[in-house]
Amino acid sequence: MLYGVSTLLKMYPPCILFVLCMMMPGYNHAQSESIEKQHIFTLAELRLLKVDSGTLTPTPAEQAPASITTISAEDIKTSGARSLDELLDIYVPGFQYMKKSQTAMMGLRGIISDRNNKMLLTVNGRVMNTKLRDGGALTERNMSMLGDIRKITVIRSPGSAVYGPGAIAGVINIETLDGNDFNGGQASVRTGVREEFISAEFKFAKQLNNEVSWMAYYGLDDYKGADQDYAALIFSHDFTAGNGQHVESNQPTPFTVLNENASYNDRLRHKLHLQLTMKELDLWLRYTRGGSKNASTPARFRLDEPSALLETGTGHQQLTLYGKYKQQLNDKMALDYIVTYDLTDIEVFNSQKQAGDHTNWREDELSARVISQFDINPANKLAVGSELAFEVFGKDSLMASTEAANLGGKIPAGEQWHTTMFSLFGEHQWQINAQWLSIADIRVDKHTYTPWMLSPRLALIYSAKPQKIYKFMYNHSVRRSDDGDLYSAELAGAAEGEVESIDNVELRTEQQLSKPFWMAASLYYNRHEVVSFDSISSTTNAIGELQTYGLELELKYQTSSSRLLFSHNYTKHLNFELSRDTALQNLSVSPYGYGDDLANWSNHGTKFSAEVDVSQRWSLSTSVRIYWGYPGAKDLADYNQAELGGRDNAALYDDSSRAFEESVFVNAGVNYTISKAASISFNGYNLLGLVHEDYNKRNFFQRSGKYRQEAPAAVLALHIQI
Repeated sequence: MLYGVSTLLKMYPPCILFVLCMMMPGYNHAQSESIEKQHIFTLAELRLLKVDSGTLTPTPAEQAPASITTISAEDIKTSGARSLDELLDIYVPGFQYMKKSQTAMMGLRGIISDRNNKMLLTVNGRVMNTKLRDGGALTERNMSMLGDIRKITVIRSPGSAVYGPGAIAGVINIETLDGNDFNGGQASVRTGVREEFISAEFKFAKQLNNEVSWMAYYGLDDYKGADQDYAALIFSHDFTAGNGQHVESNQPTPFTVLNENASYNDRLRHKLHLQLTMKELDLWLRYTRGGSKNASTPARFRLDEPSALLETGTGHQQLTLYGKYKQQLNDKMALDYIVTYDLTDIEVFNSQKQAGDHTNWREDELSARVISQFDINPANKLAVGSELAFEVFGKDSLMASTEAANLGGKIPAGEQWHTTMFSLFGEHQWQINAQWLSIADIRVDKHTYTPWMLSPRLALIYSAKPQKIYKFMYNHSVRRSDDGDLYSAELAGAAEGEVESIDNVELRTEQQLSKPFWMAASLYYNRHEVVSFDSISSTTNAIGELQTYGLELELKYQTSSSRLLFSHNYTKHLNFELSRDTALQNLSVSPYGYGDDLANWSNHGTKFSAEVDVSQRWSLSTSVRIYWGYPGAKDLADYNQAELGGRDNAALYDDSSRAFEESVFVNAGVNYTISKAASISFNGYNLLGLVHEDYNKRNFFQRSGKYRQEAPAAVLALHIQI
């Protein structure tokens, strides 16, 4: 079993591999050109580069003070990914996701939650997270239409100093196409079998002159998903369902369950993006309507009729208006003014419409931001800025237009309130000498219901040679509790709401070992003061201090006709001390004497992808993802059975522990270029499931003895220029 190989990996300290990587010699090409003679970009020049380096001051990508993954539009097309989650799962080291009854929960480097609120998801820098409850990075993720994206940048470490509160685990920034990226029209149509769907995307762009261009995009899909014949729902323990049927452990359910990955309420999903780009002005409008069905909790299947659980899941729609004006005062100073409005509408359906089972709400946010950038001198750059956000909660949902807003918890139905958050931030970049660069950030945020929140960052970057870089990075990032929790605490008389924080230290090296061969290695440590959901008291509170460490290795081999990517991530629980008396939380059961692993994480994750041009017309691709096992989930199940009497809201198993062993996902594709104006592709997914269905299992968060077998499937796509 692959899980046995994972055991062998644990026998060797990860630090040894990191040290060996640090000692590797760099590629010696063109060493005759000294670092002192390298071109140092001016502010005006760097502003023309479309590079997200996780900084406020313009920074070359190789000197970014973070571990970063960049996914291009070509990568998206090659992968054949059917959602943002699947795309990130293929390409991003240290990224994992698990299923849940509301939506999939995603995490980075061991940091994961049952609320998706440890990570920020942005579009063109604008935060798209929902803030009230049960949301976080929710929108954008489950739609098959990805053709409006130029690239995605994933910051794989805390980033509140730059992106604001909420970037505890990292940041996913989607950068959209604009009118300068292409000219004319393009269309794509895709259809899937076994996991059934059909999608269509259309985009048009035109450059009116050297300074003005526009782009319009529209996509929709009809996503039926995969039925249980191809995507069985498996429980690892016997029980009797609400309709009296016996559910046998490790076997498909005897009753009908909802289709895997189907759209919420079987609705069409839509995405619209309109963008006008001028020399100094950037305006865009974005609308998405998405959502997905998600299998309910074990407790629901035990108590309810399974037929009442065929529509459970989350629906959402989001409208964003964005305006940015760039004022270049001179070649040393520039100002950015940004004004945005965002309306987010959420509907969550857990079961029959009983108290607390069906929630819906709306969030309206208006924000204004100004940031100034200075070239003090050739060695020093400075950025300072401020932001003010005003948010209204509790208006009636537009998706559930016949019902009053129902926020759940302790907030009265129909209650409305508003909040403000004021932020100040700055960054100083100092080129100490030809080899050393320092980047220092600080940000303070004050929300209506929190104390002042401080987020500093410091990075030292050493360029030993143009092809060999070492980085030392320290981050302190924060996250305020969900606004629903903050307001509930205010109604209960609490002085101030909970603030979550993390201290992150990372050592990283990036090296060009030869002309086609690049490698990187990171060693990181997190001390995490966790605010999380306590399932015993059904409240969100400060839980305790969790310490983790990890190692990440990345390799890339690229030529004019091929590209191979390999990564391995190892994240390990180090210590966990509870700050309050709770019998169950979703981080680890190590404080109760059961194991020393994270409860919802595979310690080892390996990813490989390859793209090869066979000829001028034919190209092949493949990807492999291996999650080597979930020992912390098994510890949770053992603790639950021995100490809690087998609660439904935690992991359970009877005889077989297969649920906690490895998951392996293998995709493959072929693309044929018909002409300059047309191409066709065929992709296969979860192909190892043709050998055995359990290889494709995707576990559920916390109830990790339950999993869904992801369907072996295929997609045919046609791309044409109009």
